Amino acid sequence: KYSQGPRAFSEDELLALLDVAEKWRLLYLLLALTGLRHREAKELCWGDVHFGEKPMLRLRAEATKSARADTIPLNSTLARELEAHRPAYWKPEMRVFRKGVALNSTLKRDLEKARIPLIDEYGRPVGFHTFRRTFVTLGQNLGVAPRVVQQLARHRKSELTDWTYTDTTKLDTHGAVERMGAFLN
Repeated sequence: KYSQGPRAFSEDELLALLDVAEKWRLLYLLLALTGLRHREAKELCWGDVHFGEKPMLRLRAEATKSARADTIPLNSTLARELEAHRPAYWKPEMRVFRKGVALNSTLKRDLEKARIPLIDEYGRPVGFHTFRRTFVTLGQNLGVAPRVVQQLARHRKSELTDWTYTDTTKLDTHGAVERMGAFLN
């Protein structure tokens, strides 16, 4: 039996959701590629977003769950999309999502449009925290060092990253076993 709680999206599911999510595409992409929590995305201001050679988010302590300031590197594609979304007359205190962020009902409608089941075969629901779990699982699947994934997820303990946030049903366990036996060939 797998742990209850939010699951990760597969890469195909995430792409399908991004394809149908017109209004909230940027939000979903931000959540999936930064591991931000829903409330943290809601609190994100343009002064927190830094573009340039190494784009990043500098999260304010009052805007994070842990109440500590953090820095998160930004994927270059996401940074370009954020920069294109920024209004010409922005101010540092202006929210990135000025009219707020999508509600659970909106996410549910977008998931239905993308034909992503709201509950997977293990009985785990999809919700906004699924994006955070997707971020961690994607890093694990791509071979990012576990300590780096932990740092990017802003977890103090590796057990939280490994046991709660890594969706093992999305990991290539079969491929790993095949690679481990490659010396037999």
